Amino acid sequence: MGSVDFIEAGALLSRSKRAPILAVDVMGGDNAPEVVVDALEDFLCTSDEDCRFILFGQERVKALVREKTLLPQCSEFRFAKDVFDGAAKPTEILRKSKDYSMMRAVESVACGDADLVLSAGNTGGYVVACKVRFGMLGDVARPGLAAFIKGEGDKLSTMIDMGANLSVTAKLLAQHAVLGAALVRIVTAAQKPLDAGVINLGTEEGKGFKDLQDTREILLKIPSIFKKAEFVEPNQILSGVVDVFVTDGFTGNTIIKAVKGAVAHVQGTISKSIAERGLWGRILAFFAYPFFKYLKSVLYAEEHNAALLLGLKQPAIKMHGGCNAAALLSGVRMAYRLVKFDIKGKLSSNLQVLDGAMKQHFGDNRESNISITKNRH
Repeated sequence: MGSVDFIEAGALLSRSKRAPILAVDVMGGDNAPEVVVDALEDFLCTSDEDCRFILFGQERVKALVREKTLLPQCSEFRFAKDVFDGAAKPTEILRKSKDYSMMRAVESVACGDADLVLSAGNTGGYVVACKVRFGMLGDVARPGLAAFIKGEGDKLSTMIDMGANLSVTAKLLAQHAVLGAALVRIVTAAQKPLDAGVINLGTEEGKGFKDLQDTREILLKIPSIFKKAEFVEPNQILSGVVDVFVTDGFTGNTIIKAVKGAVAHVQGTISKSIAERGLWGRILAFFAYPFFKYLKSVLYAEEHNAALLLGLKQPAIKMHGGCNAAALLSGVRMAYRLVKFDIKGKLSSNLQVLDGAMKQHFGDNRESNISITKNRH
């Protein structure tokens, strides 16, 4: 187990059977460990919820935690000598995984000490480690990375996949969609069936690859989860037109980066133009500030910065490597809510519902295993 501090070894588990226990890679991320410790303390100070933490990191973490008021009373420290280099290859975490903070945190969930793992470390290594140690839920082939998008009217939607899978099948897309639906229902407290959007090059029926058409048809067969499933175009992701956007990881990652890049370019161009206009420019900047603030809140919303690896037997939250304490706080809040409202049970339930629709659509046809990327050639 390694060295233990703050709470005596084993006491955390015995006294908190009903409280969610989160395994935290305190060393993961560009601003770790300070912002991670700050976020955990902020959560305890701003919430009445009963939650416990197992902290994995180097010795300097202990001094940071002891400076806090509530965190030492609610956490157990487990020493991990090494930090996984953000630029290293994912396979390295498996070859040299014995004392990495990220891997130790993942292992603690795999062995049942904690309910959920959270890290802002190397994404590739994290995905590989979680998949190997947790295994996949049901017959889901690969996990999808789901993140939230704030659209018109501050409506929250989720997009899956954001970069974990470059090639997908109709079966995997449908699985990711129902997994994303379970996530949305917990985070937004939605009770009614949701709307699904399959990202395509057009909204007309018959558009796009057969895998995309099959995905939409399958989702239409599960009205208990989705009351509507339609094709949507990339320019609709900020509209809030659906609750769950589903696509392959290459497309999802490209869309988000393209949108953020376009907005940054527009902001830069306008800011430069305003600066060149002296007094009138400063007046214009005053009135334009709310607009820029809104754009930032939509694309860089700290309160919805966490991403979730869906399709694993155990829940895993991935934070952006450069996130600050406010963004990490949102991740901790989401982690607590997911455990409290049984994300594992809801994911399994949705997959069981989908299984009937899959059999109805494909039967014994193996076409469900043809990937979109193969169909492109």
